[in-house]
Amino acid sequence: RSTLFPYTTLFRSARLDPERAAAELARLHRDMDVRVVNLADEDPAADQTAWRAFLEALVSRRLNLKLVGSIRADHIVRDADFLHLYREAGCERFLLGIESYNARTLKNINKMSSRDKDREAIRLLRRHGIIAMATYAVGFGDERLPDFLHTLCCLLRYDPDQIQFVYATPHRWTPYYETVRNRKVVQADQRCWDYRHQVLALEHVPPWLVILCVKLMEVTWQIGRASCRERV
Repeated sequence: RSTLFPYTTLFRSARLDPERAAAELARLHRDMDVRVVNLADEDPAADQTAWRAFLEALVSRRLNLKLVGSIRADHIVRDADFLHLYREAGCERFLLGIESYNARTLKNINKMSSRDKDREAIRLLRRHGIIAMATYAVGFGDERLPDFLHTLCCLLRYDPDQIQFVYATPHRWTPYYETVRNRKVVQADQRCWDYRHQVLALEHVPPWLVILCVKLMEVTWQIGRASCRERV
């Protein structure tokens, strides 16, 4: 069984009382046989002191839980000295919100990371036996065809364990919405605003070519990973 534990509850509990948050997960595990917990946002790790205390509280309880979720690459690098606690607490896979491999785009979307930190985070997670999933968000910048090739080359150099392509989605409640409110929308049906469908138009690449580029990158990356494993 698994559960999507509400990240807001976890964040507020861990921030005020990490022991209370760990006790709640212990109760869910004991009373409801919860075995997998998905940390659905990056917020729980924002406060390093509370996050470490929360991990230590989980370790002390010796729970047979698996933790997956999202985390910032710079938080992984920040926590390099106690990443062993991540593994001991049950962390098995983290999605790294890298979003872009273009330094200018990262600055424009206020992503507090860098390409060096992204690569280091993947390396650190692998060293501790935690699966690193790298994302790329299509549409944050005004990509041209050479940019997709650059993204593929970066993914191959970063060498994450898994990849996930998503699409920049301008939900009205996000700060991002105001920065792109005048851009052309190619998907008006908001039922498809699920990060899996292209919403914002790219000036230089039509939608049919965008999806083709994404699928080609996925296939090429998979082939590259398979070739590397065979050589090993």
